[in-house]
This record gives sequence, structure tokens and C-alpha cells, in this order.
Amino acid sequence: MQAVDELRRLGYEVAAEGTDIRCRYVGLGRPDASTVRPWLDVLRADKQAALAALHAEAVEGWPPESLRCEARFGHRAARLYPFLGHRVQTPHGTARLEQVTEARCRVVPDGAPERMIEVPADLVRPVPQEVRGRAG
Repeated sequence: MQAVDELRRLGYEVAAEGTDIRCRYVGLGRPDASTVRPWLDVLRADKQAALAALHAEAVEGWPPESLRCEARFGHRAARLYPFLGHRVQTPHGTARLEQVTEARCRVVPDGAPERMIEVPADLVRPVPQEVRGRAG
């Protein structure tokens, strides 16, 4: 859903919690209300579709090992544990995952091995070929 993707791009963690949608700003600096408010309005207006997309996303595209880590450690970012040391997708492009906490990840961007950056954990995803290679 575009509203969820845009809010994440703006630095928000967006997740379904039962019948509620939780949006929490985890970006740097202060969010621009005039940019964020329209996307929040879209979520409110089409809450059921947003919830369906968030619930589907919660399982879709993640290998069983990632889902086991989430259940074991009790937080969504734990899905990334199996990808430590492997390539992941971030808002800045692909990178090697070096550290995962509940809120943030530290990654080394492809093409910049001397640089490590932090990104919100909910904006980090496995690279599709990495998922295929680890699934099963």
C-alpha cells in the first residue's frame, strides 16, 4: 500500500497491532507534518485495506528461519538476524547487514566498504535472491 511505503520512506515505523495501525517516527530530525498528515489520512480512510496489507506483509517474503527468530525474540526486527553478514535492501540501496536492534540496523553500503550507516530496522528487507538462497 502506497501510504505505508511513503510513511516508511519518511522515517516512520508502520505496523499492524491487531485491529490498530501503529505509526512511530524513528527517523532523524523532526518529521514534516504537512508531508506526513496526508499519508496518515489515507491510512485512516482505508484502514481495512491498510491492515490487510500490513498483515500480509508480516509473513510474505520472509523465510521460515526469519519468522522463527521473530517469534523467539519477540520483536519484528529479529526477522533480520539470519541475514547478519549478508546483503539486504535499505532505503539507500543494497548493503551488508552488520548489526540489528529492535529499532535500528547498522549496514555497510555496497560500494562503500569503509562506511557504516544506521537505518530504521523496519526499512530493511532481505534482497530477494538472499531470501531464495536461505528459504527452506
